[in-house]
Amino acid sequence: MSPYTPLQLYERGPSWLEYIPPAIVGFLALSLVYTLLSFRGPGIAVWFGLLYQLFWAGVVLYVVYLLYRFVAAVERFVDDGRR
Repeated sequence: MSPYTPLQLYERGPSWLEYIPPAIVGFLALSLVYTLLSFRGPGIAVWFGLLYQLFWAGVVLYVVYLLYRFVAAVERFVDDGRR
């Protein structure tokens, strides 16, 4: 028997948001397997297009992240100059 209550076990576990990326990847993988094993559904060119779009979406998100880090660094630099 566990010494923890169900609420304590729930609070100690990972956030439900951590399950979303693996679920999306799993869904896409199963969809791709279904597409390859049956000749129905989207063609393989659609999958290459999806990978292409995901690549550029990743590039855009990374650039936005770098801009965010740059702005935060500038704000810290300006705040240090005022003290």
